[in-house]
Amino acid sequence: MKIDVAPNDNLYDEACRLTGMCCLMMARDGEEINRTQLTVELMRLLGTCIGQVGQCPPPLLFAIEELNAGPDADAGDDES
Repeated sequence: MKIDVAPNDNLYDEACRLTGMCCLMMARDGEEINRTQLTVELMRLLGTCIGQVGQCPPPLLFAIEELNAGPDADAGDDES
């Protein structure tokens, strides 16, 4: 399921906040920060949320979905 969101949406802001917090935690712990590891950490957070409150927070799902989607094909360095 693809969640469509405008860049100024609160969902997007919260997804960025959660992702940034994971990046800071990983940097603090001296871990390498990459797309795969960040997705793993967000999935762990998702599991904790589900275990504690029985819900999947939409911003967290959005962040995981965006990371799993891979880089935007239009964002590459196209020399043509």
